[in-house]
Amino acid sequence: MRFKTHTTEQDMLWPQTHRKNSLGGNSKTIMIATLGPANYNYEESLTTLRYANRAKNIKNQPRINEDPKDALLRKFQEEIARLKDRLENKGKGGRKSRRHKNRDGTEVGDDASDQDDEELFLKEQQDKLNEEKRTIMHKKNINETEREALLRQLEEQKKAIEHEQDDRRKMQHKILEMESKLITGGKDIITHTSEQEQTLRQKRRQIAEVERRNREVQQQLQQREEERQTMNETYTSIKEEIEDKRAKRDKLSKSLKKLDTKKQDIIEKHRSAREELEAEQREIQKQSKLFQLIIENFIPVDERERLLKRIQFDEQHNCWALKELSKQADQMASRPLSANGDRRSASLYAQGTTIPEIARFKDENVILLQLDFPSRTTRDYEGPMVSPMIQAAIENAMKDEEHIELDANTIMSKKGTKKKKSNPNNGGYGDIQIGRGMNSARR
Repeated sequence: MRFKTHTTEQDMLWPQTHRKNSLGGNSKTIMIATLGPANYNYEESLTTLRYANRAKNIKNQPRINEDPKDALLRKFQEEIARLKDRLENKGKGGRKSRRHKNRDGTEVGDDASDQDDEELFLKEQQDKLNEEKRTIMHKKNINETEREALLRQLEEQKKAIEHEQDDRRKMQHKILEMESKLITGGKDIITHTSEQEQTLRQKRRQIAEVERRNREVQQQLQQREEERQTMNETYTSIKEEIEDKRAKRDKLSKSLKKLDTKKQDIIEKHRSAREELEAEQREIQKQSKLFQLIIENFIPVDERERLLKRIQFDEQHNCWALKELSKQADQMASRPLSANGDRRSASLYAQGTTIPEIARFKDENVILLQLDFPSRTTRDYEGPMVSPMIQAAIENAMKDEEHIELDANTIMSKKGTKKKKSNPNNGGYGDIQIGRGMNSARR
């Protein structure tokens, strides 16, 4: 959303979290959709109209401001009354039950008398069926086929009565169970009501699943019926066929538009839910990093380890908690040390030198950085392998002469002694003897 220049009202977090409870119920909500006539606002106008139409079609059930416990009790009482009415009306064939009024004006049926009457009625029906069966068995003026058909009918009626009796027993057992769990006082009222509410939610989910399957089956049947009609269609003229095809095309186009709208709504809802989850995740990560930073900088390591050993998850309150410290009678406190981590006392300077420099100034919020040395641009001097004087003499001697004999023994033997005076006749290079001609050359 941060890269958008405009945030639509339906994309904001506030309507998504509050419009569910703000529409209907104990309040009345008025929504004004504002449209712009400009061409570039066409898509925004369509989105606003679509959102306004969805909000207009929301029909929430009115809710009464009452205590949640009383609301759950009232819901269970209504469910019990509905089951009792269903039990009274099941199989009575329109027979009226005796009812009387309480002091508060509510009508209450005579459950005991109605139950006894119903049991007597079912017993009478079974007796009648048994009597008819005996009559058919003793009749001699009917053949075997008719007798078997009559007996089969009697058996079916008997099974139906037994099935009705079983259903009635199950409903009575359910009513008794709900009445036994419906407690008007005591400490376990919230537990019982929550269990019953969970059961009702499960039943509603099962009913919704059955309805969904029924809708799918109906859609499949309708689709097959349309395919069958399409295969059996015959046209008297080409014009009639064209009109029929055009009508089918328009119908399919409308269905496609509805599906596209539904798809866009689902995508929008998924996107908004994902943005909410991402925002919540970022907030949780931010809090986690803050807590981690506080723990690393302000809580000692040994204390942190002790806390980690004591921490545990409380499933009842859905949070983390610390276990209580063990209080043993024979547990003796350890001898206090003169210095933390040492066996003897130490000065502040000695304690400061044992702490690394990086950690010494953390409480003063001072950061220590290492020096950033530049890269080296020079190199070390490397001297020549031969003395410069000798190298110059060799180069001068090699210029014109073909055969040169050098005697460097005197130089090596007199190394470290006082340097002799140079002879000017030999070019100023000490005792170096240079012979010329073929006779002076030695190999």
